[in-house]
Amino acid sequence: MKKFIAFTLMLVLILACLSPALAANAELTAMSHGGTAQTGYVKKTKTGDPSVTINSLTGLQDTLLLNFRIRYSNGTAATSNYTFSGTGPRTVYYLNADGFNAVDSSFFARVQTQSAQTTSVTINFSWAP
Repeated sequence: MKKFIAFTLMLVLILACLSPALAANAELTAMSHGGTAQTGYVKKTKTGDPSVTINSLTGLQDTLLLNFRIRYSNGTAATSNYTFSGTGPRTVYYLNADGFNAVDSSFFARVQTQSAQTTSVTINFSWAP
């Protein structure tokens, strides 16, 4: 029984150490049933103004809406909205004009196509401080 408890505690410690690395990337996909939003959530673990990099944006036929919200560790939140047309990689920067401490703040993204897509739209997000 002691070995089992020791193994479980070791596994929990390993997962706790890996969790920031695992949560650093989130993949969101807006599928061909246009108008339905896909959402994702990533925990921020470093300082600096956040940015969201869209590594690939393919299959977009109309327009894509990207909303992302920063919730600071003090409880305040700020939202930015972007509209994309066309495909290709790009980076969206969120500037922290309020001067809040961004350490341990959270990032929430919402992706939505404005009209039905005949092909799926794939977007790979990566979080960077």
